[in-house]
Amino acid sequence: MTGDDDVAAVLDAATAAAPFLAALPPDRRGRGLLELASALEDAAGELTEAAVADTGLDAERLRGEITRTCTQLHLFADVLAGDDWLGLRVDEAQPGPPRLPSTVRFRMPMGPALVYEASNFPFAFGVLGTDTAAALAAGCPVVVKTHPGHLATSARTLEIASEILGRLEWPDGALGALHTEDGAVAAMADTRVRVATFTGSLAAGRALFDIAALRADPLPFYAEMGSVNPVFVLPEAARTRGREIAEGLAGSFGPSGGQLCTKPGLVFVPRDSALEAAIADAVRDVPAARLLTERISTMYRATRTALISLDSTEVLATGRRGGAGEVEATALAVDLHALDAPGSPYLEECFGPLVVVVRYDDVAELSAAAARIPGSLTASVHAADGEESGGDLVRLLADRVGRLVWNGWPTGLRVGQATHHGGPYPATSSAQFTSVGAPAIDRFLRPVAYQGVPDEALPGHVRAALVRLRG
Repeated sequence: MTGDDDVAAVLDAATAAAPFLAALPPDRRGRGLLELASALEDAAGELTEAAVADTGLDAERLRGEITRTCTQLHLFADVLAGDDWLGLRVDEAQPGPPRLPSTVRFRMPMGPALVYEASNFPFAFGVLGTDTAAALAAGCPVVVKTHPGHLATSARTLEIASEILGRLEWPDGALGALHTEDGAVAAMADTRVRVATFTGSLAAGRALFDIAALRADPLPFYAEMGSVNPVFVLPEAARTRGREIAEGLAGSFGPSGGQLCTKPGLVFVPRDSALEAAIADAVRDVPAARLLTERISTMYRATRTALISLDSTEVLATGRRGGAGEVEATALAVDLHALDAPGSPYLEECFGPLVVVVRYDDVAELSAAAARIPGSLTASVHAADGEESGGDLVRLLADRVGRLVWNGWPTGLRVGQATHHGGPYPATSSAQFTSVGAPAIDRFLRPVAYQGVPDEALPGHVRAALVRLRG
C-alpha cells in the first residue's frame, strides 16, 4: 500500500488484463469505445454538475468538453475500423538466390499504461480522455492517476466506465485508478507499467520524465508541459484587422481563466499601431475567473506580480474585477529587447489569464524573435494578402512548434485525423508524438517483425489486414 493506493493490486490487475486486451479483435475494442461514449453522453447532465462543483468552470464549456471526449472515443473506434494504425509492412519471400524469408512488420500494444489526468480538462484529458481512449484502442490496459482538482468528477466517470466494461466482460484491470502522488510515482518506477503519459506543468513533467528515464528499464514517457504559443501580427494585418485581432486575442487567452495549454502567451505587435489600444479595450471586458485549484491560483498571482515588478513591464490593461478567490485577466506590454536576456521570464508560460504584448519596430526583427521562442505547441501568424514576411515566419517557426496557425487562434483544437498537439521541449518530452487526434495512438504501440513465420501464426487481425493488403 502507498497512502490510500494499493499499487501492487492495481498493477497486478492491469498486468492480468493485458493479454486479453491485446488479443481482443480491433472491432470489439472499437465497440467498447463506442459504448463508453454513449454512457458518457447519457450521463452528461450529472457529470457536468459534478465538474462545475469541482472546477468552477462554466457549465456550457464543460458540456462541450464532454461532447469532445465522446468525439475522441468515436475517432479511435474509426481508427480501429481501418488498418493504418497497424503500420503493416511486408517483404514477401523470395526463392533466391539468395533465398529470403517473408517478413511482416506490424505494431502491437505496449502493455499497461499509466495516464495522469490534467487539471484543466476533467473530461477530454480525464478518466476517459484522449490518453485513455488511445491506449484502450491500442490494446493497453490503463491505470489513471486522478487529479485532485476534480476528484468527484473522476470518481463518477470511473464508476460509469467500470459498469460499461463489466457489461462487455472486459477484465477489471482494463481500467483502474490511483489517487495519490506517492502511489503514481511508485507505479512509474514499477516495471509492470510499460508506458506513461502526463499533461501538466513543466516542473512536474520533468520530474516524472527523470523517474522514467532512470528506471532499470527506461519507461517510454510522454509529457505535455509548458508552452507560450506566440502570436505574430504583421503591420498590414494590424492596420486593416486591428479590432478583429484584438477581440480574437481576448477570446483566446481569456476564457476558462486562461487555463488552456494552447493559450496565446505572447503577441508581437507593431509599435505605435492602433492594435495595442484595441487589445487594451478588449481585455478590459474579459470577466474575472476562479482558477482550478488554490495552487494554480497562487502560482498565477506570484508570476503576475513578478512580471509586473520588472522595470521593463508596463501594465497595458486588466479585465473586469471579480469576487473573492477570482483573478482578473491581465495584458502586459514590453519592448522586444526585453526578450533578449538569457532566461527572460517573458518566455516562460504563465498558466492563467495573462498575455504579454511585445512591441517591435520592424518586421525584420521578427526572425530573431522567432528563434528565441522556446519549444511550443503552437505559433500563430496574422498577415494580410501580400505580406510575404508571413510565409518566412511560418518556415522559421516550424522548427520551434508543433502546429502553425494562419490568421486564426490556437485555442479550440480540432480533433481529427490530421491533428497534432505536440511540439519540441519544453512543450512536450517527445516532439514526434501528439496527445490529441488519431495519431495519438502511436504512443501506445511498438513495432515487431515476424520473419519467416507462417501466416497462420500471426494475430488474427494482422492476417485479415494482410489479406486486404495483398488484394
